[in-house]
Amino acid sequence: MKASLKHIFVALLLCSLSGCGIVKSNHHHHNSDLSLSKYDTLPNRFQNNKLHFKISIDQEAPKELILVIENLGSQQITFGTPYSIEKWHNHHWYVIPLKKNMGFTAIGILLAPQKQYRQSIDKKNLVDPLAKGHYRLVKKIESEVVAAAFEIH
Repeated sequence: MKASLKHIFVALLLCSLSGCGIVKSNHHHHNSDLSLSKYDTLPNRFQNNKLHFKISIDQEAPKELILVIENLGSQQITFGTPYSIEKWHNHHWYVIPLKKNMGFTAIGILLAPQKQYRQSIDKKNLVDPLAKGHYRLVKKIESEVVAAAFEIH
């Protein structure tokens, strides 16, 4: 359990330090600064000889997204509440900033084999509303980074 919290802390630290490529976007997100994602293509699932899981967005309601994490394997998986949302723009992924007062609860979530976990993602935690476009929600599960794609119409 301590190792999981350590991984969550390291992930949060890395996320806060990853502002390497800053881009001004005049027509998306109301002139806010968008950081270039540190990830290129990400899968929505992971499988090896021990673990098998996938993530998806189940519902795109006006005020929230529902992230679904499915443990398809025979062993328990562990993850935390942190996530990021990224937008595809000009052939690159950009991180959508969260509000400055937004924080994540530092807990480790244990998901049993063949079970599902649903996490509500409140859109009010974003600096700006999501404009039309192609997005992904990025999440670290165990030591793997996966992403669930979704569209805003």
